[in-house]
Amino acid sequence: METLTIQVKNKKALQLIKDLEALDLVRVLENKLEVQESMAYKYKGKLSEISAKALDKEIEDSRNSW
Repeated sequence: METLTIQVKNKKALQLIKDLEALDLVRVLENKLEVQESMAYKYKGKLSEISAKALDKEIEDSRNSW
């Protein structure tokens, strides 16, 4: 047997999974896993556009100085 982790995207998919469980084809194990957000997603939009451009310039300048 294999254990899989899936993300249910809509109610129809969840109903299909429940139907499979009712037919004794699968067993649902509820496991509330916290999905880690990527750093880019987590901080997207946190800097103003001007600050972001200034930060990009500083990073580029520091890379070019090597």
